[in-house]
Order: sequence, then C-alpha cells, then structure tokens
Amino acid sequence: MLTIEQVNQLSRREFIDTFGGVYENSPWVAEAVEPVRPIDSVEDLHQRMAGVVMTSGEENRRALIQAHPSLGEKKPMSGESASEQESAGLTEMEEEQQEELRIWNERYQDKFGMPFIIAVRGKTAEDILEAVRVRMEHTQEEEERQAVREIHRIALLRLEAIIEEERPETITESNDESVETGSSPAAGEQEASAALAAEPARLSQTATRTSSKKRRTMSYGKGDVFAYRTFSIPFTDITPIPESPYEGTNNTIFGLNVSVNITGEAFLPSFTEGDNSMVVATDSMKNFIQRHLGSYEGATVEGFLAYVGEAFLEKYDHVETAEVYADHLPFEKVNVDNTGYKSGVVFKKSHNENPAAMVKVGRTSFGAPEIIEQESYVKDVQLVKVVDNSFVGFIRDEYTTLPEDSNRPLFIYLNIGWTYEAPHIAFGQNGEGYVAAEQVKDIAAAVFHETQTASIQQLIYYIGRRVLERFPQLQEVSFESQNHTWDTVVEDIPGSDGKVYTEPRRPYGFQRFSVHREDLDHEGEA
Repeated sequence: MLTIEQVNQLSRREFIDTFGGVYENSPWVAEAVEPVRPIDSVEDLHQRMAGVVMTSGEENRRALIQAHPSLGEKKPMSGESASEQESAGLTEMEEEQQEELRIWNERYQDKFGMPFIIAVRGKTAEDILEAVRVRMEHTQEEEERQAVREIHRIALLRLEAIIEEERPETITESNDESVETGSSPAAGEQEASAALAAEPARLSQTATRTSSKKRRTMSYGKGDVFAYRTFSIPFTDITPIPESPYEGTNNTIFGLNVSVNITGEAFLPSFTEGDNSMVVATDSMKNFIQRHLGSYEGATVEGFLAYVGEAFLEKYDHVETAEVYADHLPFEKVNVDNTGYKSGVVFKKSHNENPAAMVKVGRTSFGAPEIIEQESYVKDVQLVKVVDNSFVGFIRDEYTTLPEDSNRPLFIYLNIGWTYEAPHIAFGQNGEGYVAAEQVKDIAAAVFHETQTASIQQLIYYIGRRVLERFPQLQEVSFESQNHTWDTVVEDIPGSDGKVYTEPRRPYGFQRFSVHREDLDHEGEA
C-alpha cells in the first residue's frame, strides 16, 4: 500500500496507472485529478474523483455505468472487479445460485438497459440477490442514480485498498471555536462511504485532524423562503408537564420561514470556472420547499425539514449535504365577542417568542439520504423578574464601575436549543415524545419565578437541568442568553416599593452554555 506522501510523489504516468482502474476502465477520471495534487487523504482523493464524474456530463456517466461487468459473469473484466466478485463468493456459487443471478441480471438489463451494479465487498451472494430483487421495482431515473452511487462506493473501497491512511491525531481545543476537519479513515462497509457525504465537522472541544491543510468552505443556498399552509395536520398528544398548560395546536395556519444550505464537490467548477451545469438555481430551491409543504403529512417543523431535506437529496444526487433551517411563524386566535370566544378562521400574527428547528441531511454508505444532525429551538424569549435577583462577589479592580446589587430587577433574552437522543421523535405527526417549544419556554419562566438567582449563569443552568428532568428523551439543552437589565433612574419613591428605570446602555452581556444529561448527577437545585 502507498502512503499519502508517496501518492503525491508519483509521476503523472505512475498516478494514472495506479488509480486508472478505481473507476472501472475509465482512466480519464484519474487523468483529470492528477494535476490538482497534493491530496490530503483517501477521502480528499475520492471527493475529487467523484466531483470529476459528477461534472463530466450525462453521456460520460452512462458510459461509466456500461463499463462495469455483470455480476457473476465469466467474461474478462478488470482485475479490481474480478477480485471484488471473488471476495463476495460469486466465483464459488452453487449452480442454482449462478443461474438465479444470471436470470436476474438479464431481467435487470432488459428493463434498464445497463448492468446491475452494487459494491459487493462484504456482501454474500444472498445479499446481492436480495438487492437486485428490490431494485427491480425502481424507476429508470432512480436506478441510474443508484448505479452512480454504487460506483462511487466501489471507487472508495478500491482507494482504501491502495492507500494506507495515516491515523488521525487527536487534539484538544481550549476554546469554543469551531474546528473544520475531514472524516477519520473508514474501516468497514458502514464507514467506508462517508467521504461522499462528508462536510467539515463542527466540534467545540475535541477534534480530529488528518491534515494541516484547511478544508475549503464551499456551499450555497436560499434564505427567507416564506410558506404558509392552511388547515395543516393538527399537533396533538403532547405529554403534559407541571410548568406548562400547552396541549398542542390545530395548525390552522402552519407558517414557516425556511433557509437551505447545500454542499457538494460537484459545485466547485461553478466557483472556479463559471460552469453552472451542476448548479441547482436558488429559485428552484424556493419552489421545491414551498411545494413540498403541500405534500407534507406531518405536524412538526422538524418533521417538515427532515422531509424536504431528504427529498432534496433524492432529487439531486450530486448534492452531498443539505442543511435546512426554519423559524415557525406563530399566529394567535383573536377574540370576536365579549365572552372570550376565539375565532377559528381569524388570527393575528404573534410577536412573541417563536419555535425554530434545524435538520442536516447527508448520505448513507449506499448514497441514500440520512439525518446527520438535528436541533430544535425556542428563540427570543424575553423575561423580566423585578425582585430576588442578585449579582455580588465578582472581581473588583481599577476597571470596575458596576455596583454590587443584592436585589435587582433582571431582564434577560434567551435562545434555547435542545437535541434528542433519537432525532426521529421530532419527525412524527403527533406529540408523543415530542418536546414543544412552548413547554420549554414555560419551564424557563417557572424556574425564573422559583429561583433566587445569583447570576444569569446560575439561572440558565437550573433551567437546563429542569428541561432534562422533564424530558428524559433529550440529550442536551443549550443556551444563548443576554442581559438587558434596566438602568435605575429613581431609586426611592415615597410610599411605594417601586422605582423608575430606563433602557440599559447599548453594550450588553451575553452567555453561552450547554447542559448535558450527566449534569443531573451533580448536586444542585433544578
């Protein structure tokens, strides 16, 4: 096997001879990649080669599909294909299995006009027969996309057999800045194809680096995609909690402000050469999102983001990841008489805090969409408590002008986020196991009411603990908080406990903090 350093030192001819068979009988892929060395890793080389294929045009991709041999046939094939088929036991099959595979190959060829392609390494003959039976039900377009995904997967496995990947060095970050990194080396079928869907990982404390070269930032998307669906599926069956009266909503208006951000090596030529042949217009993204809201059969923001993100990757097979974010735009029923009766058809737009969510979709080892990241939020929660808040004992030095205060009003802004142990809980059409933003903000208010706070830091810690106690299905609660406490104008009003305040000066304090399930093991009130 070669090291990355040795690969970068190969002559042009040696490089093409070594990697020309990675994509079956298609050395033009290696020829196109060779000039862009040095490479950083197996993943880096694979993404570059995959990008060449995806931007080569439909005719070249179809020729690449036709270059692959049918499974189990005795005709001459590349050394790589022969070795892979032998490893799957295709050369040692019983006559009955050989005949069954031959029949399915013929049926597949007759229906789709191309050989059945699957990455066979690690699979048995039965696995392969089952796969061809299932894929016979696909459409022509679906199978052409699947064939290309399998070819990319085969290429990655072949590269891993040629290049000895260095073990990554683990580093510890001492701050909260994001670190961009490539994926660690794959060691089996599940890990092997991560490169196709890889995007720089965002880590806050520990990270893995396989190279000192920083990964390129490359993505684009569409923001402020507003969509309103009337008479959407009601949101019900919410698990009640003591701090909140929230029981769900009828979703008569399901309003969203959506943004989508996509990545993929196939987009590089659009930046470097002005070649837009692989670019999905952002106007198309807008239309895609809005029309899919009409076919969505769930009741949660998270569920819609998962639905539209997965559909986007199914539609555009050169897109590697799609990160979809949405603000839920709340509407409130209005009173229509003096009895408190609320209309079921007239609403006012709420200016209160709003729920939000993010779902990031990547690809599995077989190229199918999968959820790789999800977070829910409630944003712009503004709470003020007029007593029982102190801030004393902080460092005092020559820069300190703030007086200590043992009983101050406290005005805070909160953005609260949470993640599930099992993200699919957020994607259903009812509330079983779902954590509603309305419940989280009610918990924040209840804890604020109950607590004599020594600092905002202490308050958000207590809120986070309470949320995790109420919802064992969550793994983390995170906070972005701001201090907007009013400045005092009149300290004493005769005959009254009141004071007069004004807006605080422009600079404000802020805090970021996350509470994990392990924190519940620590002593302390929540």
